Order: sequence, then structure tokens, then C-alpha cells
Amino acid sequence: MIEARIHISSRRNQRQNLYLRYVHQLVEYLIYHPTLRDYHNLYADEVERYRPQLKKSRIEHYKITQCEFTGECIDNNAKVEFAHIDSVVTNPHKAISIDNGVIILKNIHSDMTRKHIHTFEDMLDYCIENNYSILWADNYVR
Repeated sequence: MIEARIHISSRRNQRQNLYLRYVHQLVEYLIYHPTLRDYHNLYADEVERYRPQLKKSRIEHYKITQCEFTGECIDNNAKVEFAHIDSVVTNPHKAISIDNGVIILKNIHSDMTRKHIHTFEDMLDYCIENNYSILWADNYVR
């Protein structure tokens, strides 16, 4: 995106072009800096290690016994999944928080994934459109 702006500004304003080139170099430096890349990789590894535990942790912590959307009783934890409210892609810093998710039936989670539901707003709209409970939204801390 910055490169496109540099190209556009090169014809108009030399000062803006110089500034954009500087910003572009700074961004490139940060993206490829070894220390920052190492921190990113460590966090990504931590997320991948902890993600499988989110369902169990949320169910135990909040004593969840039913799907948070439908209210259907959970008689087998294999029937439900932990669905991120703000997805790992859009909000990686919330990836391992049990408060950034809901326990819902697998088929609902699959449908949401297929429909690219990635944010709080998307999930809320999805619940309203499907006549699901939105009580989870009242407890969600942004």
C-alpha cells in the first residue's frame, strides 16, 4: 500500500514522496528485524500450544453446560468448540484469552468459519440473523 502511495506521490509532491520512502524503509526494517521476528515466533508458538486448551478452560472456568448460542445442553464436549469472538488473525493479542470466545456447537462454528465471521460485530450480526442468544455479548470486554 505504501509503495502505491509512493508511486502516486512521485508525480505530485517530492517532500511527501521522501517521507513515504522513509516510512516504507522503516516498516521493512521492522518486519524483517530478527529480534522482532523472534518475539513474533515465540508468541505464535505459545498461541498454538494453548489454543487446544481454550475450550476446556472456558467450560471449566465458567461452568458452561450448554451451547452459548442455542442453549442446547452439552452432554458431550466433543460436540462443541471454542469459537473466537475476535479471530486470531484480526486480534492475535486476544488469541489465548478464554474471554475472547464462546462455546458453541461444531456445526455453528463451521458455518461461521465458512462465512468468514472474524469480529465481535460479525458474530453479533450472525447471532441476530439466526435468532441465537446474544447474552455472550453482554459479558464480552473489548
